[in-house]
Amino acid sequence: MRRSLVALTVACALGGCRAEDVFVGADLDLNRMLEQPRVDPYEPDSLRVPPAGTVPWASEDAPDAAAVRTGRRGGAPVGRIPVSVDAALLATGRARFDVFCAPCHGVAGDGRSVVARHMTLRPPTSLHLDRLRALAPGALYGVVTEGKGLMPAFAVQLTPRERWAVVAYVRALQLARHAPVARLPAPLRSRLEGAP
Repeated sequence: MRRSLVALTVACALGGCRAEDVFVGADLDLNRMLEQPRVDPYEPDSLRVPPAGTVPWASEDAPDAAAVRTGRRGGAPVGRIPVSVDAALLATGRARFDVFCAPCHGVAGDGRSVVARHMTLRPPTSLHLDRLRALAPGALYGVVTEGKGLMPAFAVQLTPRERWAVVAYVRALQLARHAPVARLPAPLRSRLEGAP
């Protein structure tokens, strides 16, 4: 009985095994890689169709693509930020400024920070100096992109759009510090005049 039970178990176990195609030889020619289904670039199935009427902002077809990428037009720094400035761009600029710029220039851009206190030979510049406020946005973009003095370049860490966002945020900081009270909306002006 015991022998027949062992024989039955072995027969069942061997019945589940395949004897053919158990060992497959190596494919030394790598033909399996050459015969894969794939889509080549610019085939109809590989391209996404952008929405009608749109132009990618970094595309060479965009009107200001070179100015967006380099901050220059005709060799001179651009006088206006070539991307649309809105609340989302300013929020991005603030986030990137807080990470990459504020450690040295300070949260308010005044050059006061823990790092700046330890840079006794050449402390970071306040972004509120008249000469920096007079710079064209393209020149500020160039400093963020290429660095200046001890400040490193941030072209690797920040995309062109993020660099423009930082420039827009720096302009907002400068405007907040130096805006004439007469140009403020009436409710805000009255709050400021009534403040102690």
